[in-house]
Amino acid sequence: MKLLKLFSSFAPNKVFLAILAGAISGIAYALLIPVMMTALTVVPNGLSASSEQAYQVLGIEVAHPKFAAMFLILCIVILVTRSFSQVFLATVAMDVTKRLRKSLYERISNTSISDLERCSNGRLIQSMTNDVYQIVSGAGLIPDLLIQISTLLGLMGFLYYVSAKVFIFVLCTIVFGGITFQLMMLVAVKYFRRSREHMDLLQEGFKGLVEGAKELKLNQSKRRHFMTDQLLQQENYVMRSNKMGFYIMQVARNYGDMITFFAMGIVGFVYVNYHVISSVELAGVLMVLLYISGPVAAILNILPELARARVSLVKIESLFDDLPCETASLELQTVPEWDSIRLKSVCYQYPNSGSGSHVFSVGPVDALIKKGEITFIVGGNGSGKSTLAKVISLHYHASSGEMLFGDTPLGDENINSYRQKMACIYSDYYLFKQLYSDFSKEKKLQAQVNYYLEVLELKGKVEFHEGSFSTLNLSDGQRRRLALLVAFLDDKDLYIFDEWAADQDPEFKQIFYFDILPKIKAQGKAVVVISHDDRYFDVADQLLTMESGKLVGS
Repeated sequence: MKLLKLFSSFAPNKVFLAILAGAISGIAYALLIPVMMTALTVVPNGLSASSEQAYQVLGIEVAHPKFAAMFLILCIVILVTRSFSQVFLATVAMDVTKRLRKSLYERISNTSISDLERCSNGRLIQSMTNDVYQIVSGAGLIPDLLIQISTLLGLMGFLYYVSAKVFIFVLCTIVFGGITFQLMMLVAVKYFRRSREHMDLLQEGFKGLVEGAKELKLNQSKRRHFMTDQLLQQENYVMRSNKMGFYIMQVARNYGDMITFFAMGIVGFVYVNYHVISSVELAGVLMVLLYISGPVAAILNILPELARARVSLVKIESLFDDLPCETASLELQTVPEWDSIRLKSVCYQYPNSGSGSHVFSVGPVDALIKKGEITFIVGGNGSGKSTLAKVISLHYHASSGEMLFGDTPLGDENINSYRQKMACIYSDYYLFKQLYSDFSKEKKLQAQVNYYLEVLELKGKVEFHEGSFSTLNLSDGQRRRLALLVAFLDDKDLYIFDEWAADQDPEFKQIFYFDILPKIKAQGKAVVVISHDDRYFDVADQLLTMESGKLVGS
């Protein structure tokens, strides 16, 4: 029902029409047998009718023209309504696929960085690819399911008309078969759910295999253990779970296919010994049961796919629960000009993972970051430098304390607006090949980019054309310079550099600390630099020294 609700909430009119067309198709399909049976019984000679009952159509003799015409009309109705139902819902399925992915994109974009960091990339990728596909594939079977249910109900209605006692017996058989089929399917779904859990871990393994390729090349033992303990182990878990689920599901499907044949055999060989039934009734009953076997088998074959779709839907819903939207307003507003950022007893504590381990926290921190000044955040590894920088850049929400931009307190209504005033290059930065900005197609931008490519010694290695860089296949140091170029183009009020010079050669380190940083400062920008290199500390106007999450010197 959740799948149908998902579709109907997106395009209720189309879904309703698709369901209605499917129901009409099923009813028309169920009426084919009564028409044929009536043609057989109303005339003593059956379908071998006399010439008085025949009619010439394009030189072809057609017996019982009224019943033939009715049969043809029903076939046309089935063709049109079934096609209409399937095509309509298929187009809705495509739209829902786009909508689901768009919802995921927006949710990820609107989720806080701390929540994103707690959610693995493998889980996100698996949901955006496999889960969305499974949901839409399963929901796309709903028209067929409705058609088959309508057909089954129509055939059961005709069976009741032929013989009420046989109807009750067949109904009990189908109900019993359906219940036992579902019990097997519950076991199969359990294995599919387990397989889906391991797929998240396998996705993490894929990431390690690609991004850690250099490290694995240098350590044969690590590569062997990674392959066996991570990739192949998870592959085995996925394979075993999928195999067991598939085995049980196939047995259940074959069992479901045979339910009506079991009923047919019992009626033909056992039931007739205990109940009086005419040969005409028996022929009608057996014909109906033959037709019923198709819809029953189809329904039972669709149910496993719907079960897989339900598993994926639960995973998507769980992902949405784990990625709550930020409370900050997305609407940008004009904020007052500021000359400093003041942190007053600001603390940040990482969310508790539930593992019982110590939860790292930073603060309380009291600091003042001014425009036209360079602030260095220094300290040992794990001292909280990057965490403090992410609080300053508003990527992390302070757990307590107050931040002021000038005299304006930071709040949910203006945090997103102040974020637009900042440019940050963290150690785990991502470099986009496209600029994706309002000014990316302006002609004057080309000259500006060419100038920075020359200054940053990237000319001849990278070209810029129509808002896009020609390549990102550069050394780590060159990629950081290209990220710096993009930051210059953004022209923000606050710049934060996290160990930016770590991958630069000595000559360019000198350029960064003694040329680039002073020029940014001279433009009236606020500059925050995370650095371990004490040879350049005299460049800073102030030093913020962190130790075990505490500010111990400024």
